[in-house]
Amino acid sequence: MRLGGHDTCAYFGEDIPDNVMTFASDQEASDVIKAIIRASGLVPNFVLKASSVLNAAAVTQNGKRYILYNQYFVRNLNQQTGNRWAAVSVLAHEIDHHLNGHTLGKNGNRPRLELEADYYSGFILHRMGATLEDARRAMEVYGPSTPTPTHPGKQDRLAAITNGWVSSCSADPRCRDDQNAKMPQTTHQGSTAPAAMALLPGQAPAPVQTNTEGLLRPGSVMQTCGCWGPNPRLTAPEPKCQNGQVVHSPCPGSCPSGKSPYAYVCQ
Repeated sequence: MRLGGHDTCAYFGEDIPDNVMTFASDQEASDVIKAIIRASGLVPNFVLKASSVLNAAAVTQNGKRYILYNQYFVRNLNQQTGNRWAAVSVLAHEIDHHLNGHTLGKNGNRPRLELEADYYSGFILHRMGATLEDARRAMEVYGPSTPTPTHPGKQDRLAAITNGWVSSCSADPRCRDDQNAKMPQTTHQGSTAPAAMALLPGQAPAPVQTNTEGLLRPGSVMQTCGCWGPNPRLTAPEPKCQNGQVVHSPCPGSCPSGKSPYAYVCQ
């Protein structure tokens, strides 16, 4: 396949040569793609091909969309991680590039699009039955730590995968109830807000509760845990909350800035 003038989204951002060999996809990869599409409820708009790319890539050539993957990379990925979900997460990432039109060119900030695809990967893997550790495994083992002009660093990408998984979990009563039972209560220094949930990595937000006017009650989570910026405000206006404010809720762990991840909850 000649890919001159193509639009591509490679998983780790490597350059793709103008010419790649393509082959019929193997049954295992085809089954994975079908399972991802079935979980998303969307209609596939691409063709799956085994190829000579280094790992996996979403490619558009002459108006036709392809998911290209290296069979050796996929098999080695599962062996090295000891996790069958690792390859699923990579393919889900590439599928999102097509489903969201990222391979149509002129899409602006490339790192933002990569994080969108990582979010989708985490979200869809939860829907397919993967644990948070499963969803993160491929990136933890193979993800480059240093960001590039096109791809964020490992920690940012892991945060996006985590946020996608947690978002899917929060919509699943079985997952939500199981995770909420493990959440401790915490207070926040310098704030008169009632105790709010501390969001641990991989745990879902508390069930959203509203009053008769549809406003969110104190303790309702507005945002999943993440590295949202180096200098978060302790409180901020939020018209969706009953008291009109959200409060900063730190989470365990660390961000590239050296500070803790955080979320906001209704005050």
